[in-house]
Amino acid sequence: MTGHCVYSGTCERWKSGCGACPIPRDYVELGIDTSAFLWRQKERLYAKCDITVVAPSSWTEKLARESPLLGRFPVCRIPNGLDTQIFRPVPREVACEILHYDPSIKRILFVAHGLDDNPRKGGSCLMEALKHMGALPGTELLLAGVGGESWERAGLPIRVRHAGYITDDRLMAALYSCADLIVVPSSVENLPNTLLEAMACGLPAVAFDTGGMADAVRDGVTGHLVRSGDTAALASAIRQLLAVNGEQRARMRDESRRLIEREFSSEIQAERFATLYGEIIGRRGKGRA
Repeated sequence: MTGHCVYSGTCERWKSGCGACPIPRDYVELGIDTSAFLWRQKERLYAKCDITVVAPSSWTEKLARESPLLGRFPVCRIPNGLDTQIFRPVPREVACEILHYDPSIKRILFVAHGLDDNPRKGGSCLMEALKHMGALPGTELLLAGVGGESWERAGLPIRVRHAGYITDDRLMAALYSCADLIVVPSSVENLPNTLLEAMACGLPAVAFDTGGMADAVRDGVTGHLVRSGDTAALASAIRQLLAVNGEQRARMRDESRRLIEREFSSEIQAERFATLYGEIIGRRGKGRA
């Protein structure tokens, strides 16, 4: 729905035809600014198409409806699903034994493909929030992804542990189960699979209220949402989740798991697509009749 970018940030030129692109060097980089030309090409192509737009989050659904390019088509929301038999809670002691971690240590989890070079994922905001919090005895920051050197140089008042880049889903489920909460401080985000996977493993979340986060992070139920960019509020929400008692923690873990089973399983995703395909086939059949 844009003439160039994947994430437009604060720019809304996609609503009026793009051109004079403010981020021509963003992925995929434009050698020259062809954003208006590409937007018009899409407009011409879409005019010949019969498309049903499927959005994986309420945020992308809203954007598609607002788009002059895609808003002419039917738009529905079908969240991405995941295998809830693989991503499921593993007893903490078992998970820590698998990964050789101390089960008595509390862990704040942050996951990103690139830990050092992706401003959109909000690593710098998490660093600032941790500095707000000061010393956290008996707690460590657990990082999963590529790199992580910048976190060692950041002078954080907390031990940093690197899990590396994990490609095995069952091992990732064990990693989630070793943590006490996941932090998703992205400045803009659809609805990340890592968040859904963590919640399927019973992990409550702290996230900025941006993009599609509110679809899964129900404030006070499955975690906490805070105003985007507010690192002091992010620190406060992390501290709250670290401090909850056993009964409240168990309730939030159960609610997180139940939400994924109810709304984000791969079986539910398949059923929703099957229903949608049936409706489309039915409409087109009537049109031919």
